[in-house]
Amino acid sequence: MKRIDKRYQKLLADLKLYSGRIDGLFGPNTIKGTKLFQAMHGLKADGIIGNKTKAEFESQLVKNPDRTAHNPKVETRSRAFPWPKETSAELMKFYGRPGQHQTRIVSPYPMRLAWDKSTTIKKITCHEKVADSLQRILQSVADDYSSSDISKHGFDLFGGCLNVRRIRGGKRWSTHAWGISIDIDPARNGLRANWANCYLSRPECVDFVNAFKREGWYGLGPERNYDGMHWQAAYR
Repeated sequence: MKRIDKRYQKLLADLKLYSGRIDGLFGPNTIKGTKLFQAMHGLKADGIIGNKTKAEFESQLVKNPDRTAHNPKVETRSRAFPWPKETSAELMKFYGRPGQHQTRIVSPYPMRLAWDKSTTIKKITCHEKVADSLQRILQSVADDYSSSDISKHGFDLFGGCLNVRRIRGGKRWSTHAWGISIDIDPARNGLRANWANCYLSRPECVDFVNAFKREGWYGLGPERNYDGMHWQAAYR
């Protein structure tokens, strides 16, 4: 199905011309809303977003900048959440000892083990302090993407969360030891790969990346240019 800029879909919804998910899919409801929008502005009501219709959309967005929430750009990482700095002392102070204070959340979409895709994961064990935040992140992904796109882009390929272990080649605890980080689609977002070469750096994945950014999670790919699979509730 053809896609539409999510800002346009959000604008249609704000104008009460569209009801449904802001998913970027140019389906029947979006086409109907586009026709109504065109008629409102004296344009040919054909449901096609040509140059004139696109220009009118952009004009309306400039006049109403609060309607640009779905602009497909990577957002700035939020500082509104109290995640600690990634040092052993700060992590221990904030989260307690590795492996403790764990809970489980239910993923809003089925996940698959990255190393055994025939195994489905429905619940994720994580630290109780990040549980609500991680739940919101996954729900945002479920709201922004269709089931087929989630599978296509590998957002459902679970590479691990809680894993009480030391960092690779080191003595300090990994953030996984506290259950405060999650790995997604390791095969296409490798430990040593530059972020530009990671699948998650593609434009079609920007809403996935922004779901973590809005919750203040730190992505080693966009922030450090390696380990693109890894997202954590601790900053460097």
